[in-house]
Amino acid sequence: MIRKSKVVIKQNAFICIPPEVIQVVFSKLEPRQAVKCRRLSRYLNECLKDPSFVRLNLFETIDAQSAPNEIVQREWFKWPELYQEMYATMVLSDAETLSWSTQRIVGQIPRAVKLLRNMQVLNLSTNYLCGPIPTELLTLRELKALFLSNNRLTGCIPGRITDLTDLEVLHLDFNLLEGCIPADIGRLKKLRKFSAHLNFLKGELPKTLGQLEQLQYLALPSNRISGKIPEELTNCWDLETLWLSNNLLTGAIPRGIGALTQLKTLDLSHNNLSQGIPYEIGNLINLELLDLSHNRLTGELPSSVASLVSLQQLSVSYNRLSGPLPPQLFTLTGLFRLFLQENKFSGMVDKGIEDLTELFSFDVSNTNVKKKMPKGMKENGNVYIILLKSGFKK
Repeated sequence: MIRKSKVVIKQNAFICIPPEVIQVVFSKLEPRQAVKCRRLSRYLNECLKDPSFVRLNLFETIDAQSAPNEIVQREWFKWPELYQEMYATMVLSDAETLSWSTQRIVGQIPRAVKLLRNMQVLNLSTNYLCGPIPTELLTLRELKALFLSNNRLTGCIPGRITDLTDLEVLHLDFNLLEGCIPADIGRLKKLRKFSAHLNFLKGELPKTLGQLEQLQYLALPSNRISGKIPEELTNCWDLETLWLSNNLLTGAIPRGIGALTQLKTLDLSHNNLSQGIPYEIGNLINLELLDLSHNRLTGELPSSVASLVSLQQLSVSYNRLSGPLPPQLFTLTGLFRLFLQENKFSGMVDKGIEDLTELFSFDVSNTNVKKKMPKGMKENGNVYIILLKSGFKK
């Protein structure tokens, strides 16, 4: 019977070997293996933790002349800090773009990221990154685009993120971030796109958002943001997408929203908004999607909706709206979906609906709208099913 024996290495086993020789021999090992060998003896630890060995080890095992491959991308986040810093200095310090998304990277964002001083576009989205956004990342003053979506980042959005005054794109969606949006986010004068979909953000929308004159895309759905929609937000005249659904917003929709004439998507659904739909909403002539469903809106649907000539989808369902459906609503020939259910609307459906040849879905269930069927439509309970260019047969 063969007995297994342990290899015992005495603390002074390598002491007679010159450090230079040890470093050359161990430099052939993969970095993480080389680090493990430091545990074998104190002398070996002193030899292998020296920065000159780390540099040699990386030169022997990593092609410093070529772009990092997928293995290196993943390993960099697991290396000891000295290796991370050395590699960043040797390979990454001159890079302006780093796209390491969907690489199954695990761990925290290294503090060595501070050495990427020329970085303009950093994409670490769709990985398994955890922990807070490090303050070292916020020293990259050349940064223009930061993609950290689809990770497991925790903590708050650091207030110092507003030091990145050249930032144009900031995506933080699908993380575990909490706390408030930095109050001085208005310092990011060049910001065009800001999204933090599905986090745990709370507090009110900062009024300084109104200082982001170049902002085109603001998406903060599925958080815990409360308070009113600040009137200052209507100063962002270049906004094309305003997506604030599934939050805890209260109060009225600002009348100044009519100034956002570049808007294509306005989604304020699943909040606690009250009062009426402002007449000024008719100024949004480029609007393609308007979703105000699942709120506490009252009053009538304004006739100014007739001006929304680009509108394709309209939902005001699950509110407390009343009065007749404005005939002007049925002049919007580009409508594809129209959801009006669960309100107190009255009257009849205007015959103009027969001209809405693009309409696929139309729901007025659980309202007081009389059910006189226009031509080309079929009733299923209280729901009108469209038979015009919908794939259904009469």
